[in-house]
Amino acid sequence: MRSMYIGALAIVASTAMVPGHAADDFDRAITAIEAYDYPRALPPLREAASHGDRRAQRLLGFMLLHGEQLYRGISANPAEAVAWLRKASAQGDEQAGWVVARIDRSRVASTAPR
Repeated sequence: MRSMYIGALAIVASTAMVPGHAADDFDRAITAIEAYDYPRALPPLREAASHGDRRAQRLLGFMLLHGEQLYRGISANPAEAVAWLRKASAQGDEQAGWVVARIDRSRVASTAPR
């Protein structure tokens, strides 16, 4: 199941075209992810995300959100994850927007009086 999830993310994430070296960075990250070398994927993924590649922003957000649960060698960082997911969502990434909405709803629910 886990490998299907990772593979599906890689396929969906690689379908959009991004100009310049951000696309090359993203492709290097996907190659590392497909080899289950998640720590090696982070630097090019961060580079592509910082250059505005919404696919990289979404995938980086997912990786940082789930950390070791799904990505061996990656520490979870929910605050940074949400920041990247919000950036991807702001660029029209529907998957990132859906995740951000769920996180926001869970935060509201957790602060509501019981």
